[in-house]
Amino acid sequence: AGIVKLMHGAIRRKAHIVAGTNRCAFIIALDLTRSFENEDELFLRRMRMRQETFLAWRNASQHQLRPLHAHPVKACMFSTTLTNPLGVSMPEAMRERLVRIIDEREVVLIEDDVYGELLFDGHRPKPADFYSRSGRVLTCGSFSKTAAPGYRIGWLLPGRYGDEVRRLKRSFSCSSGLLQQLTLAEFLASGDYDRYLKTLRPALQQNAERMRASVASHFPAATRTSKPVGGSVLWLELPEKVDSEELFERAIVAGISIAPGLIFSPGKRYRNFIRLSFGHPWSEHLERGIEWLGQEVRRLAGE
Repeated sequence: AGIVKLMHGAIRRKAHIVAGTNRCAFIIALDLTRSFENEDELFLRRMRMRQETFLAWRNASQHQLRPLHAHPVKACMFSTTLTNPLGVSMPEAMRERLVRIIDEREVVLIEDDVYGELLFDGHRPKPADFYSRSGRVLTCGSFSKTAAPGYRIGWLLPGRYGDEVRRLKRSFSCSSGLLQQLTLAEFLASGDYDRYLKTLRPALQQNAERMRASVASHFPAATRTSKPVGGSVLWLELPEKVDSEELFERAIVAGISIAPGLIFSPGKRYRNFIRLSFGHPWSEHLERGIEWLGQEVRRLAGE
């Protein structure tokens, strides 16, 4: 099975167990830049970077690589297998080109692979690390989006930075939960994890189609909806008049959780965008929530 082979390879390459990918990225960023006060600050910056960095690379041209020439970039982070919130996967040729460029400039690439198991077709593209000859690619993964959100068990392949990562990991958390690790190890070794994923992926894909259909039914006709190839979220572009932060405040009062688009941009873009999650079992309650959101969007749009 794919994940068992991946983890066996990770063990041979001295994977480090960490408390989820946010802790993983924090350890790497702290070692490389010394520029983050805490994990909360790093989390917010990651959320704001994800959308724009991937959009830039979808049609990467020389002028979009200008930051690598204009600034002393030490590291960059990508979710090359499956990005959040767009739900798209970077083509392998582009992934190879990305690694070649960062190798040439001696920039570190942090690959966030937390959604790697959730491509609907079950295909796992080659990771960015496969193309690196310098060892400057560090791969972060986690079971938080698949098997056990509450376990907070992730893993890190440190490339050439094994000693630094080991030192920092011990200084922040001497050990990770042993019982959770043993439970997950048995889950993987038994084959139950792969069998579970084979039922999870089509369930998520069905949820995605249901939510897209529900949005089309209840939201204004001008609403544009992503068509993800995996994961558990939809990305919606609402009519121009809609302020997603105001919609967020109204939704919270109604007991509905959405993510306003502004948190995905360092430049205050995506004001009229929102992210919706379809990661929960489909229910009439969810359907009513989408209908309520559609009505509020219509009010904010002046319809």
